[in-house]
Amino acid sequence: MKIDIALLVKNALERFEAQEELNGFAIYEDAQALSPIRLHTKAWYEQQIVHVHLIIEYRLRMVCSRCLSEFEYEDKLVSKEKFTIEQLATMHPSGIFNSMQLAREAIILKIPMKKLCESTCEGLVYKGFTEEWEDEIIFEGNPHFDKLKELLEKADKEV
Repeated sequence: MKIDIALLVKNALERFEAQEELNGFAIYEDAQALSPIRLHTKAWYEQQIVHVHLIIEYRLRMVCSRCLSEFEYEDKLVSKEKFTIEQLATMHPSGIFNSMQLAREAIILKIPMKKLCESTCEGLVYKGFTEEWEDEIIFEGNPHFDKLKELLEKADKEV
C-alpha cells in the first residue's frame, strides 16, 4: 500500500487499512519468495508517530543447507513499526511510503542463515570410499557436487 505521509498526518483520526497480494521475488541464489504474498497493512498517525502494522503471509522456496534439496516453507509474519515524520521524510523524500518495501525487507530478515528442510535432516547420503582412491568421496545422485568435483580435480592437477 502506498501511503501519502502528508495525508496520513492531516487525517490523524483515521486509520488507513488495505489488503493486497504481491508478486514473488528472488532473495538469494538459494531462496525465493513465491507468489502470491498476502499483505495486510494498517497505518495511522498518533502522538507525532506514524504507526505501520503489517501481517504478511508468504511461501518460500529454499535449498536445504545440509542435503541441498529444494523445499517450500510457509510462514506468517507480523511487523509493527513506528516512525517519526523526520525519519519518513529522510527515507522517502517523495512523501510516499510503500508498505510493500517494508514487507520485502521483513521477509528477507526472517530467513534463517542455515535453511533446513527438516530439523532432523541428516544431510547428504554418503556412499563411502572407492577401492581405487581412498580419499575420493562419492555422493549419490546429487548434481550440486559437480562443480566441487571439478574444482577438486583442478586443484589436484595444480599440485
